Amino acid sequence: MPPHVRQLSFILPLAVLVGCSSGAGTGPAQQVAYSPFADSRGLTFNKIATPSDLAKMVDDIGGAQQKFETDVDFNLRMKKLKPFEVCKSVSESSVKFDSSTGSAIHKEWLYDAQISGYREKNGETFSDPAVFMPGLDASFGSKKIGEYAGQNSFGATAVVEIRKADTVHLVLDPIFKSPLTFPHPYIEADARSLVAARQKAFLCVTAIPTAPFYRQSVFHSSPTLAHPYEGEVTHHFFRVKIGGIRLTDDKGNTIPGQVSVSPGV
Repeated sequence: MPPHVRQLSFILPLAVLVGCSSGAGTGPAQQVAYSPFADSRGLTFNKIATPSDLAKMVDDIGGAQQKFETDVDFNLRMKKLKPFEVCKSVSESSVKFDSSTGSAIHKEWLYDAQISGYREKNGETFSDPAVFMPGLDASFGSKKIGEYAGQNSFGATAVVEIRKADTVHLVLDPIFKSPLTFPHPYIEADARSLVAARQKAFLCVTAIPTAPFYRQSVFHSSPTLAHPYEGEVTHHFFRVKIGGIRLTDDKGNTIPGQVSVSPGV
């Protein structure tokens, strides 16, 4: 079933100021404010249900950057990527509740996507130590594609399950590091309405693809007796601006409350 198309109607938050000393390196000194948001007024977006939906969007326009494809040619292809919304479930353990005031806050920490294999420049072996690339694990899907009887060198046998998995990462604009600051970015949402209703909730992000648009890394796992699984995990990194961010219930209705993004410096 094709994804729905919806109209964006979000109010953009103000840029978050980053405290950077003028004596720091040229990167941090020039970055006086940090905001991962973009103006989304008038845009339409696809509602994404699974990682395979997003993978198909990329495959439909030629897939990941090829070995001998220039950045210019790749970007021309990737400009066809449309804005999309992807949602992830909110864990009850991530909601901090203050029983004395009734305040409830959901905090989603963002990690450095370079740890999972993202590279801003295609083909780079090492991560860039000068920046923190905020990443959000937005979606994960796994399916069984087969099995076989395996045996180790000691003669022990086990049925090995073969699985294929896809995980989607949203990668935001870089935050420059300095000798005196190390970013700990996060998304924070007012969850009082969520706690009061005792309902299942989702964090939904409207993403607007921006250069370099898309990166991919593939990891393979080998089976052991304790973990009899063999498989392949494809990491799909979407470089995006945020058009909107909200908490929703399981029917897609917005849960009232402010949601913000902090660079954590």
